[in-house]
Amino acid sequence: MSLNPVKLSVVIITLNEEKNIARCLDAAWQVADEIVVVDSFSTDRTKVICLEKGAVFVEHKFAGHIQQKNFAITQAKYDYVLSVDADEVLSNELISSIKEVKQKPTYNAYTINRMSFYVDRFIKHGHWFPDRKIRLFKKNVGKWGGVNPHDLFELNVGGNPPMLQGVLFHYTFNSIFEHIRQVNNFSEIGASQLQDQLNFFLIVKAVISPVWGFLYGYILKLGFLDGWHGLIIAVLSSTETFLKYAKAIVKIKSTNAANSSCDVIHVSSMRIWRGGEQQVANLLLGQQKQGLKVFMIVRKSSSLLQFCVSNNIPYLAIKFNNGFNIFSAFKIKKLSKRLQAKVIHMHCSPSHTLTVFSKLLGNPAKLVLSRRVIFPVRSNVLSYKKFNYSGISKIICVSESTKKVMAQTVEAVEKLDIIYDGININKFKQVHAPNLKRELGIEGKKIVGNISAIVAEKDYFTFVDIAEIVLSKMPDVHFLIIGAGAECEPIKNYIATKELGANITMLGFRKDVPKLLSIFDVFLMTSTMEGLGSTILDAFASKVPVVATNVGGIPEIVINENTGLLSSPKDAESLSNNVIRLLIDEPLSRQITKKALHLVESKFSMDTMVKLTNEVYKTI
Repeated sequence: MSLNPVKLSVVIITLNEEKNIARCLDAAWQVADEIVVVDSFSTDRTKVICLEKGAVFVEHKFAGHIQQKNFAITQAKYDYVLSVDADEVLSNELISSIKEVKQKPTYNAYTINRMSFYVDRFIKHGHWFPDRKIRLFKKNVGKWGGVNPHDLFELNVGGNPPMLQGVLFHYTFNSIFEHIRQVNNFSEIGASQLQDQLNFFLIVKAVISPVWGFLYGYILKLGFLDGWHGLIIAVLSSTETFLKYAKAIVKIKSTNAANSSCDVIHVSSMRIWRGGEQQVANLLLGQQKQGLKVFMIVRKSSSLLQFCVSNNIPYLAIKFNNGFNIFSAFKIKKLSKRLQAKVIHMHCSPSHTLTVFSKLLGNPAKLVLSRRVIFPVRSNVLSYKKFNYSGISKIICVSESTKKVMAQTVEAVEKLDIIYDGININKFKQVHAPNLKRELGIEGKKIVGNISAIVAEKDYFTFVDIAEIVLSKMPDVHFLIIGAGAECEPIKNYIATKELGANITMLGFRKDVPKLLSIFDVFLMTSTMEGLGSTILDAFASKVPVVATNVGGIPEIVINENTGLLSSPKDAESLSNNVIRLLIDEPLSRQITKKALHLVESKFSMDTMVKLTNEVYKTI
């Protein structure tokens, strides 16, 4: 037996689960070192029960089962995670199996067999059993995917994780009426994922898929052996499939009728949510507010797709394949012609490639490109041709520095305009989170933090070096790293090497940015390259003084000794001195935050960004 068993986080997503959550938590605590419940703002006693049972309770807006479960993983403290639903309970045999894994974890992921309880009996055949799912895994080996609402854990590298002994009891419905309500709900969610399909294929699937599903589950999978219960499950499962396709057909027809024209189509291929996606969201909402008809083309299963669903923005979800997908290019062309779009606004590289491809196929719309990064354009013929394509009318650069970099590639420099990012300043006003420090276990500490993707150009290694220097002089400071990305594990290991785990907390990806910024005493950005740094604007709006590096577009917003303090990249000594200055010198901090707030209100509001972007459209 291992003297140092691995620690395990159990994560659960909830919404009004007061009937189920207690028994789920009681079983989970037999294997868990912590339990994190991510709740979609329940209105029953779910929160009270979770807190009474000792769980960490996080409230987070629901954007889809897949998105919520991926967010829940980011809230886990430990590397190994067990994901269960509120209506699931670990069997005694499964508890013993998980305890053995904790003593000696041989694999990075494990499969668990789920057995469902329906009305008054367990189901042992048909679609519902065996029901093998990856539920125990290391955080960095995969993510939740699938198609909402039917999520599944996808490994980064293929393989067949071993099956644990025991079952996960799944308590589904107490009555047929509950099942019917869920069929209606799940078919609605499923229909929203199918709006990029052609009506012909949807009609074919609406006829064939329910029939095949019934025969497969009830006959081939022996569902009939579960008697009357098996028949009901097979019929309702087929009904859900039929309703999903039928609702998708109706939605597409109604969307086509309601969106017979539009002013601008925005295109973004990004899967996850970062600063650029927030700017796209701000632009969409701002343009809608000003009366423009907008449409969004997004990647399937992306954060922007969920944003469109939540905000009633019409969208088309397509495959991008790095910009080389002739079927998707035809879809863009067809959509542009049907909507009589005046402008297509491209927001990232694959969307740029694919939209230019659609233009070559006959897309009549004018093209506008946004460039938010400061990386030089790749030195190959394709990239050169793409950025110098005559069909692009304007290239909007996020900063003067970005424009200078683009001018090295784009021959028609008159196409280059500068429009700074804009933020919703009202979102950061009057935000208070009095219990957040206590929830994070950092009461009584000064807080220095950064909110950005954990990737190489953000240079979190220097961030950790700065923390080490500051802590040697001011022990009552705590550092927060908020974000996700490829460098998570190396940074975590670097923190452990320096034995700073008690002083630096990595919170993962969070959407409650205004709440987090409200407890910051200093915002520290250590980037080695940056198009602009829109989270700095968030800090300005939150009245948090900023220490940053003088790279890319940052000096255009952080004016040294005026709206913030600047140092050279990787200069941990200078950066740490600036952090200490702002922590100690309260008059200086107040002076800097006052000027920074005035700057963001006068020049970097969402309304200003939208107004200038619309003016670019008018010029073409």
